[in-house]
Amino acid sequence: MASFEDLWIETSRLILRKIRPEDVDGFFAIYSDHIALKYWSHGPFTDRVQAEVAVANRVQSWHEGESLCIVMEEPDSGRMVGTISLYSFAKESQRAEIGYILHREFWGRGLATEGVGRVVMYAFDTLGLNRLEADIDPANRGSAALLEKLGFILEGKLRERWIVNGVVSDSHIYGLLRSDDVKK
Repeated sequence: MASFEDLWIETSRLILRKIRPEDVDGFFAIYSDHIALKYWSHGPFTDRVQAEVAVANRVQSWHEGESLCIVMEEPDSGRMVGTISLYSFAKESQRAEIGYILHREFWGRGLATEGVGRVVMYAFDTLGLNRLEADIDPANRGSAALLEKLGFILEGKLRERWIVNGVVSDSHIYGLLRSDDVKK
């Protein structure tokens, strides 16, 4: 598997890049939105300090080669659209998990599909991964549709996997192999 480097990918409507300390405000705007985090594995941030700590942890984690937090940015405005993360790397098995979130203002435009699709290509082609996995709430039909559009296959259900703010939910696990017919 390739080592983590600085990342800069341009798609037709996005810049995909490494998270930076100055991304705190954009990060807080996304991760404090209770609607955007409805299906997330933790509740929304309630103050900016939480975003500062989260961004610092993600910058450090990238530096240490543990995970990648990739910012989706509007090219013209420089505004953060969302994030895509590759994490829980199993280097010997050439496997990682993928997660993503979009600022609610950008929902319904196909930007998540564009960004996540490009990161999937990066994971297979540049990082040399063989398998990607995604863990989503079964009620999150938008996320399921995105994964299925990109060729991910629903592989199983983990019952009562998460308890967030007292709410118990299952997980659907999706997988994609490098050898699958990836929708690019």
